[in-house]
Amino acid sequence: MTTMLLGAPGDNMFWLGLLGWYAKSYGIGFAGLLNDTQVFYPLGVNLIYVSGFSLDGFLAIPLIFLGGYVFAYNLISVLSLALSAFTSYLLAYDITRSRLASVLGGIIFGFGVFQMVHALGHFSIFGPFWLPLFLLFLNRTLKQCTLTRAFLTGVFFVLTCLTNGYLAVTATLLLFALAVIYSLQFLLGRWRAGLLCVRSLAWLRRALPSLVAFAAPLVALVPILLYASGNVPSWPISEFEVWSADPIDYVIPIAPCSLFQVLHYPECSIFSAVSRGTLLGQRITAYGNWVEHSLYVGIIPLLLAVYALIRNRDLLRVRYALVGLLFFVFSLGPVLHVAYHRTDIQLPYAFLVTLPLFSAARSVARFGIVPLVCVSLLSSMGLDDWLRRVAGARMSVRRRQMLAFFLVGLTVLEFYPGTYPLTDPQQFSGSAYVWLSHQAGSYAILEYPVTHVDVLSGYHVLVSGKETVSGFVNIPSKALSDYLISVSFFQPDQTGAFSRPIDVPRLAELNIRFILFHKAAYAAAFGEQALVKALAVANMTEGLSYIGDFEGTALYQVMPTQSLGTHDASVDSNATLASLGTLFAKNAYPSSLMGNVNLSATSPIAERTVARLSLNPHTNNDANSEARLRIW
Repeated sequence: MTTMLLGAPGDNMFWLGLLGWYAKSYGIGFAGLLNDTQVFYPLGVNLIYVSGFSLDGFLAIPLIFLGGYVFAYNLISVLSLALSAFTSYLLAYDITRSRLASVLGGIIFGFGVFQMVHALGHFSIFGPFWLPLFLLFLNRTLKQCTLTRAFLTGVFFVLTCLTNGYLAVTATLLLFALAVIYSLQFLLGRWRAGLLCVRSLAWLRRALPSLVAFAAPLVALVPILLYASGNVPSWPISEFEVWSADPIDYVIPIAPCSLFQVLHYPECSIFSAVSRGTLLGQRITAYGNWVEHSLYVGIIPLLLAVYALIRNRDLLRVRYALVGLLFFVFSLGPVLHVAYHRTDIQLPYAFLVTLPLFSAARSVARFGIVPLVCVSLLSSMGLDDWLRRVAGARMSVRRRQMLAFFLVGLTVLEFYPGTYPLTDPQQFSGSAYVWLSHQAGSYAILEYPVTHVDVLSGYHVLVSGKETVSGFVNIPSKALSDYLISVSFFQPDQTGAFSRPIDVPRLAELNIRFILFHKAAYAAAFGEQALVKALAVANMTEGLSYIGDFEGTALYQVMPTQSLGTHDASVDSNATLASLGTLFAKNAYPSSLMGNVNLSATSPIAERTVARLSLNPHTNNDANSEARLRIW
């Protein structure tokens, strides 16, 4: 619980670093908290647009001081899954009044495929336990409107929005959709009764105080909306397509027998081998990320949900069926894909991407959480209907309970994930960062290759205690891009030349004390020859002092001096490898600094760099060309 991190290595390490920022900055004010300056030093990054702002981060702060960062992450993760199941149970029980049927709904939502797969590392997504409470009090408010119910509906709506940016967009759309469907149902009912114009204004006057009570908590979202409105990332329409769902995602599981092991052991079952060989293989390699396509709702829950609609089409069931269908369409993105093949059919989300904030919600498949909660609720109603029907057939209570437990057990087996992966954070610590942690003073480090897709940057700050110029953001702002280019002294430009002047005094002014060369990642990005040149230029640069090699990371110290000027690296970049070899022969450059440059090295940073490139759906065969698009 305190040493191994829940989930496979990846975004869980990113969030571990973010927890370090939450623990460090919770007292500096709201605006300061949203701008993480421990990465991309000294500019920082807007946490909202890296999915790094979450109420769960605040909830983890006391646990961090109690048991450490790994303990806080693991406990919040487990509690989030359990609380999601519990609040979904409360939502179902508020309607059905059947404990067994509600347990089924809780399991479907809390421990379904969507939650368990995102639990691999999406800390703020897989535990949306506020969402069922928002729906619970919204149902109560619509059924019998009171000021207290309306106010609590607003409170849980705000808490849902604060959990994650994607959930904020989802909850906003969900509220609007439910309000429209309820209004249409209400007006249609009054029209059928011939009362459409009778006392309608009086009803609106009675509803106005409740609307005010609901809106009161929404004031808490105003500062976030104002902060989020600046520098909103704009994604091309192709990105929304890549991260959209396919209808088949909801009915075919990625791994029917073991959600994670099937990726390595496709012989796990005949069904998984066939699906992986024909459909899943294409989906992983050519159509987005398998995690975002993990939307399987379960065959048993789906059959029970259909049974609930067949047995009784009351207003509530129709309402949630329509909402689930609407968000199912939203999750398909702007263009329909069928069996993982693109069609030319435009979908409604092609319009939504033109609206503010929605244009930043790239992973549209995450709207699939609403069909999941709708299926969980309708399946609870279906099981309750079935239990009541068999009760009318004079079946004993004990036998009815056994059948209900049997269906619940089958659902658990249907969602069973197999052996859940764990991550040892220590393997990503890096001896260079451990060494830096023992160096006194508050200053920053500059890491090569300079990149904006280093998901381990925050964790390395946690280990070293030093801010870093690198970080993670999908679309950097122009200011950030210009800044990263301006400090990329030891990286080749678009032409492959080292043309950027090396300004050591500027590094000292920025309080950048150390420079790190991650040799495997650098060679993977720019080639071994560029690495040789970069290290040679660094060795000949006045004001840099070589410290040593730390498991493939060359470390230099920026010497604090006022007499240093700029250094023109373009002169050195014109030197041939032969002349650089002469420099090594004369011992002008420590040969131990080079070490063994291996493109397949197991350096965590190299792995993450290569992984980021390989997961890009638009990547081409020129690794260096693609690298230069993402690494300055």
